[in-house]
Amino acid sequence: MELLEKLYIKIETGRLVNYLSFLVLLIISVGMIISGIDFSEPVIYENTQNEIKRYIIQKVSRLPKIIQEADAEEKIEKEDVLTINDLRKRYIAYVISRIEQNKIYPIKEQRLNHEGVVKFVIELDRKGDVLKFLFVQKSAYEALNNSTLLSVSKSQPFVPFPVQLPEDKMRIHINMNYCLE
Repeated sequence: MELLEKLYIKIETGRLVNYLSFLVLLIISVGMIISGIDFSEPVIYENTQNEIKRYIIQKVSRLPKIIQEADAEEKIEKEDVLTINDLRKRYIAYVISRIEQNKIYPIKEQRLNHEGVVKFVIELDRKGDVLKFLFVQKSAYEALNNSTLLSVSKSQPFVPFPVQLPEDKMRIHINMNYCLE
């Protein structure tokens, strides 16, 4: 009975919480040591044909858009060892990913199970400004077409072309997919 009274007093005064916290940490630490798992660095292992490949996963933080754009521009300009074609492909990939980041799939269209592909062309000048926007193939749903146009307008301005690219204008053909998974 005396043991239960002491336990009850420790619970009331909150002193038991410290003991329980310590015990939980001790159990987790022992578990990590026994299992040999290193939680400091996330890793994925892949076993293909008796050969084990190790991939280290790095955490990526969300930076403000201004910093992302500055970094993207810096990276594009620093790529001196790339060919002109490589620089062009990277710039096109940047434009497409920027538009995809700003893509909006209207909720109403999702609820109605409306899916589609919108094919369009944008023409950019050297500064990254959109000179022309042209639908090549519209979706059957006008809301998806409008959403594509809105995505492109929200993505502007794009960073200027890398200085190594000789062209003053660039036409980029893009397929915007709206599909429910």
